[in-house]
Amino acid sequence: MSYDLRDIKSVRVIAVAKRLGMKLGFRDDHVHGECPFRLPDDGKHEPLSLVLDREENKFRCLSCGNTGSVLDLVCQVAHIGPTEAIEWIGQNFCLPGVITSVNPPPPPEQEQKQQERPKATATPPTLNEAYNDFLKLLGEPSAEAVAYMHGRGISLDTLERHGVTDIKGYHGTSNFLKDKYPPELLRQAGLFDATGKLWFEAYPLIFPYRRDGKVAFLQAHCMDSERTPRYLRPREAVPFLYNVDILRTLGDGDPVFLVEGVVDCLTLEERGYRAVATPSMNHYKPEWVNDFRRLEAYVMHTGEEGAERAAAAMAVAFAKSDLALRGLRLPRGHDVNSFFEEGGTQPEFEHLVQTAPRIKTGKPILVAENRGSMAEFLDELRQHEKRTKTADRPFLGLDTGFSVLNQVCGGINPLGSGQLCLVTGAPGVGKTTFCLQTAWQTLENNEVAVLYVSYNEPKFVLRLKTLCHLSKIAANALLKGDVQADRLAAAVEEMSKWGKGFFVVEGSMDTTVEILRDYCERVRAITGERRVLAVIDPLEAIPVVGQEASRASKVEARTSELHFLSRELAIPIVLVSSSADRRPHDGQSEAPGRGGIEYWEDMLIVLETDREVTRQRFPERDGYAVNVHVLKNRSGGVGTVAFDFMPECHHFSERGRSFFPGEKMVAATPPELAEIPSPFVPEPSAASLSRPSRE
Repeated sequence: MSYDLRDIKSVRVIAVAKRLGMKLGFRDDHVHGECPFRLPDDGKHEPLSLVLDREENKFRCLSCGNTGSVLDLVCQVAHIGPTEAIEWIGQNFCLPGVITSVNPPPPPEQEQKQQERPKATATPPTLNEAYNDFLKLLGEPSAEAVAYMHGRGISLDTLERHGVTDIKGYHGTSNFLKDKYPPELLRQAGLFDATGKLWFEAYPLIFPYRRDGKVAFLQAHCMDSERTPRYLRPREAVPFLYNVDILRTLGDGDPVFLVEGVVDCLTLEERGYRAVATPSMNHYKPEWVNDFRRLEAYVMHTGEEGAERAAAAMAVAFAKSDLALRGLRLPRGHDVNSFFEEGGTQPEFEHLVQTAPRIKTGKPILVAENRGSMAEFLDELRQHEKRTKTADRPFLGLDTGFSVLNQVCGGINPLGSGQLCLVTGAPGVGKTTFCLQTAWQTLENNEVAVLYVSYNEPKFVLRLKTLCHLSKIAANALLKGDVQADRLAAAVEEMSKWGKGFFVVEGSMDTTVEILRDYCERVRAITGERRVLAVIDPLEAIPVVGQEASRASKVEARTSELHFLSRELAIPIVLVSSSADRRPHDGQSEAPGRGGIEYWEDMLIVLETDREVTRQRFPERDGYAVNVHVLKNRSGGVGTVAFDFMPECHHFSERGRSFFPGEKMVAATPPELAEIPSPFVPEPSAASLSRPSRE
């Protein structure tokens, strides 16, 4: 449409300057702006040297002397010709369109010839064609762009593989596109702004977004380290993720990293990882989730509060599609590129990947069985097999330090996916000592950390029992100082060897299951061990928040929560219980039971005093014969192991194994374990020591 020049020149110059986005200011009752003829650092122009004259509706520069009308102002600021400037003013200020001398009508003869000439039916250009012509015109990245990206740790090969380039001749590129494509299409593509000016003058690096090989979006980056923001998105609506085509080349269960920013994506691609990028975490769209099916997705963030919230929102979108998302938190203040550029190594990054947890959303996650999950399962089996052969022992779990008990139950947590073990028995039978000694020996024989939570006994008592066990000195003798110095020193030295991996917590009314979860995760963080053995003594003392129910119901509720906690953290949890809900014992191999929690534990161990054997082996009542019954075991065998319990030095030792009637498993007690003498060596004053109560 054409416009009357008189209408064009009547538009107020200040209104045109504002619509052009010029920087304006007031000085001496006049409106000033930056001169369009000003070049950076030309030393000629003062700031805001352009005067906008309201009366004459013109502009003039106090520094260079240039002057002109509103039409000249639009041409200079928007870098367009007079015809396009007239069109821009008419459209932006809603002027009436007329036939004017600006575009005179053709002579009658010429008009007749044009009517006789057949009209061409040209196909209108598309956005993809405009993008392709733009990128072809730019060609290979310049030496300046290559050097800049090399400084960020990204090679020329990676730039060429992803089609990264830059603008070398700004005005030539602008004129080429304006001559070939209509202004509306260039604005729709995000190549030109509303004033008809090519974007990217200060952001020459161009990153094309492709899907199915076709360009549908461009993002630009500046090479000035002090400019903010660093990125430019001419179009706000991002159609899909950067590098999204890479997802179709991955197999089931392959890892892929979702990062913020194209440079972080190229940084991971440079190091052999597969990554996609979103311009910012807040621009992630839920419909993009389907691209991640069958894959192991990681979202990477700096750990800042805003990034945590954005990652959690992404995890919810994944969960709604029955997909899991792992959160990989980089050291605070680092993005991917700065992590590697400031000394981060690939092994450190691999460790972050391996320990990245799934982001909790409260939404159910369903993962179909596929080749990736089966491969992971087979790899776990191979690891079990390798660990078993290396250790030269016939069980897969953690070594308890009791060889016969290991043969019966297969060790602690043999499948490595979490195990809930319940140890019960009559008061005074030695449950706490048995679990404490088992924890000590498990720590000593395995790469594992131990968390011992005691609601009944303080740390001092547990440490005293440890020292008695290692030194074979009675507790009363230790407290009285009636000990041999060399034996005590040897025991203290033994405690110092493994004490760093043993954590004792005194439980209170605030130590709920959620607090126990936090303790387990903190032990992992402190020791760097993924495997943690947690012992809770006793089960009945764990507080239950917000539940008014019977004692049995509370015990069952605690047990079920701990069952799921052991599965979630993939750790073994040993519970000590003295539940009053027991069956009478008739002297046979059947041992006491424990009521309504039998569905939750994976292993049930019952300690029972053997009175007949005690009278034979310990006539002076300095020890007890205890049968340890493994009554239930989801991951191994069952049976009974005979122990000697020396209460004064808090020590259990194996004597052998007996079997239940009708048991099909055939195994003999090792000869070397058939008759193990009592390890308790009384001190000179031990005869006068009183025996501890059995309550």
